[in-house]
Amino acid sequence: MNSKNLMLFVVGLLVSLSVASGDSIRLDGVLGNSGNDGSTLVHFEGTEYSTNGSSSGLGYDRLGALWSFGGTQNVLRLSPDGRMLGDFPCEKKHHESRSLVVVGDLVVLRSGDRLFTLPITAPSGTEPQEVDRRVEEISLNAMDGKIGLVTAAKVVGIYDPTSDEFVEIGQAAEGDRINTVDIFEDGEVVVGGTWSYQAEREREIRPTPLGSLHQVVNGYVFEFGWHMTLSRRNLDYTPEPGVVYGGSSGYFIGSLPEDGELYLPRGMAHLGEDRYAAVGPIGVIHLLRYDEEKQAFLLERRLGSIHFPGTVVLDDGGRVWFYSGFWNWSDGPSAILKGETSFNSRDWRAVQGALSENGQVIFPFLYRGTPKLMHRPYDEQSKKTSSTVEELPENPTGMVVYAQENGPNVAIVANEAGDAVRLLLNPNGGFRKTDASFDLDLGQEVPEVTSLARSVDGRLLVASAGEIVVFEESEAKISPVSRWNSWEGDQFGGKIYITESEGVLWVSDTENNRVVCFRIEGGSADLLAEFQSEGLETSLSEPQMIDAAGNRAVLVDWGNQRLIKLSLQ
Repeated sequence: MNSKNLMLFVVGLLVSLSVASGDSIRLDGVLGNSGNDGSTLVHFEGTEYSTNGSSSGLGYDRLGALWSFGGTQNVLRLSPDGRMLGDFPCEKKHHESRSLVVVGDLVVLRSGDRLFTLPITAPSGTEPQEVDRRVEEISLNAMDGKIGLVTAAKVVGIYDPTSDEFVEIGQAAEGDRINTVDIFEDGEVVVGGTWSYQAEREREIRPTPLGSLHQVVNGYVFEFGWHMTLSRRNLDYTPEPGVVYGGSSGYFIGSLPEDGELYLPRGMAHLGEDRYAAVGPIGVIHLLRYDEEKQAFLLERRLGSIHFPGTVVLDDGGRVWFYSGFWNWSDGPSAILKGETSFNSRDWRAVQGALSENGQVIFPFLYRGTPKLMHRPYDEQSKKTSSTVEELPENPTGMVVYAQENGPNVAIVANEAGDAVRLLLNPNGGFRKTDASFDLDLGQEVPEVTSLARSVDGRLLVASAGEIVVFEESEAKISPVSRWNSWEGDQFGGKIYITESEGVLWVSDTENNRVVCFRIEGGSADLLAEFQSEGLETSLSEPQMIDAAGNRAVLVDWGNQRLIKLSLQ
């Protein structure tokens, strides 16, 4: 594929700034954090799940609260309506796995080979009490106030956390897989879904082994699989009826919907009658209702927060893309993601997205190490909507897409250092070819490009190191012509993110915890309005990516792990 280098020239001009009045930025609500605002905000502490081992288990206590790992450093107590009721420290070492189960009035936690307990009535912030035992694994279900447990010495037994009594019933062999432990009503403990142990008898192999991750819940065994697959089995591990949630991995020919936030379920809880909850590897919880007629779970509510400051793309209809689906503008804090797909954008953090000419979501991402460009409708379930683009800069951060008067659409993608590429796109956002690779001459000792925008008069705007650097683009060159970071008595902090819509530049000022709007036209920028958390109980904290469409914008309020909906009035 041919490409050409763009010539770069430096022109030292300053943008003309003035102050306008009469506009205001209104708060329109919260998305992505079921706790919404104030003391009930859900907050995950440490969220690098992909490199820090697995966390399994989801508990439901007699007081009506859910217990789940909220990150790699904490445990959460949540109300089923999404509010955070308590936050408890539970830091684990790198690559350790963890398990959690509610047993009567205690939460039992395993982190690595350590065992802890925590009363379900403990005040928020209480540190779990370590038990003097070393363990390999615990069951994710309890029976009559007891759990199944395998010690670090591979002794299999039944454990009562209230009395700290452990009754040995067998010995696992070297080489046995101890990834799951189940306990049943008759005192049977099954390890790895294969070996059955019971007092006063030799261990036996289960007639129908189940080696995959699973959990005993409400008289059934639920098997966990990739692509959000939940398969219901009876207590003999035989399907009854089989896949009841997710399943586009091929387990089920009908390919039920799936959500990338729950791509591999790690725990379940029964909330009474036909109501259940399931948790995935990033800590987001799905509240489910079982439909007997359809023999399938139906998703009703999403609990948790946004787990990383990912791509957000807003369209003219108010749909907000995040991670693996979208929310409507009218949705509330605990609304489910729609347009479910297994695709998730965890590989590159904080990368800017855009819309194609016909309204498709576009953004760069890595798929198993291969740089690609995503182009897909908001509600499309197909996964064949990306193109390989080897020329994408390493670890891209900023992206802008625009139409040419006579020619294909153009996308400019840049990384933090200012390494950039200009791509030609089809109307649906599909990659056509690489037009040029170049370096943005930012005139900064340490560039920190976060985002790109384009003014109505065709200038490229680059947010880097707290400045907006303005470039003029022609067929042969991209030239910096001006830069600015201040206006009458005020200035940006050291990190900003930008987006443009209908001649208005929205600026997310990270260090100053605010959003500022300017009217940009003909080389001038007029201050329109500023948002400093008006209407919020919990003020903005480290706001990052922002995207606008029409008079609306969506902001990643990362310090509070939520999205904020704003409109310019």
